[in-house]
Amino acid sequence: MCNQESRRLTCVHEDEDDSMQPPGEFQSFIMRAGRRIRKVPVFLLAMMLTSVFHAGHSVWSFNIPHQAYIISLIPGICPNLIGLSAEQIKICFEKREQIVNVGTGAKMAIKECQFQFQYRRWNCSMPDKDKGAFLERITRQSTREAALTYAISSAGAMWALAKACAEGNLSTAVCGCSSEARPADLAKEFMWGGCGDNLIYAEKFTKKFTDAAEESMPSSGKRAKDAKTLAKLHAKILMNLHNNKIGRMVVVEKSVIECKCHGVSGSCSLKTCWRQVSAFREVGNTLHDKYDAAIHVELGRELGRKLLLPKRKRRAYKRQLPSTKSELVFLESSPNFCFRDPKHGTLGTRGRKCIKDAPGTEGCKLLCCDKGYNTRIDLEEKRCKCKFYWCCQVRCKVCKANVTVHTCN
Repeated sequence: MCNQESRRLTCVHEDEDDSMQPPGEFQSFIMRAGRRIRKVPVFLLAMMLTSVFHAGHSVWSFNIPHQAYIISLIPGICPNLIGLSAEQIKICFEKREQIVNVGTGAKMAIKECQFQFQYRRWNCSMPDKDKGAFLERITRQSTREAALTYAISSAGAMWALAKACAEGNLSTAVCGCSSEARPADLAKEFMWGGCGDNLIYAEKFTKKFTDAAEESMPSSGKRAKDAKTLAKLHAKILMNLHNNKIGRMVVVEKSVIECKCHGVSGSCSLKTCWRQVSAFREVGNTLHDKYDAAIHVELGRELGRKLLLPKRKRRAYKRQLPSTKSELVFLESSPNFCFRDPKHGTLGTRGRKCIKDAPGTEGCKLLCCDKGYNTRIDLEEKRCKCKFYWCCQVRCKVCKANVTVHTCN
């Protein structure tokens, strides 16, 4: 009769015989996570599970954000985040609390991009090689669309981190309420205080993390035959850094001063004011406008250093060139978004919804690239005639209506 140890070994041997296929990547990940979790004390696991019901708040009284705590259980997660450079992976290891919120902001940014461009020929689609990245951006092109993705992902990361600091979603050792100085134009009778969104810290960290992707500036010591390739790489790096900056700049420019009244019976004899970020929709609207006004640039030299300069057109050589200081910039012309081309992230416009008689980009004529459109009648159901019943229910009826839908050929 075998002992317990031999039976355990026999069991392992039999399990291996039952499965001749090696575990997939997902199964391997789950197994590694399970082994790490088994090493965590039971009371810490209870803290983690409890924190799920308090999303965005600290784990009990230890002031550890639940997202960062969960990530800390799997130290190997940083190298597995898609699309990060070596320097960004290093920052991820060192600043896991911040990276959680950067990721949240990046996902919010891509959703906002899809909303902003839902009625444009390019609807914020990504090339296959860029899909699923931690920061979803068009990295292998230098087009107007790539410029927008860099700017909006940078803006989203900064926006989310600034809010997280003020809301206490990061430990107090990392950041808290804003330490911004009192604005000079704030009325003297108003107090400057409250807990403002920490734009100062968020801008500093986001710059460090997003710009770290452009970590290798081309060296001038390369062979001459590589000069053209190096110049192109240098220009792309400068373009990405510039557009990252524009995204952060828009978050700051769209931030607002909010004030709260104090006083007996709402007399508002005293106001306390602070700065907070505006709704991200406002940031998205501004970046959409900057996408339309983006400037075509090329690598040039001025005062002995290389920089991006507006590209001159032959017939407008003497015309004053626009300033790129506050605008998005791009190096390459955009592909034709009317036709499907997965390599460039172009899905075509077939099947896209359009508005029949609209004169703008959402109209069927422009959106469908003059290829015509189909019309169908859909039966839609939605909640209506809602009533509140004490306490505490809202009851609605279901209303049905025929809706005309137009889609591109």
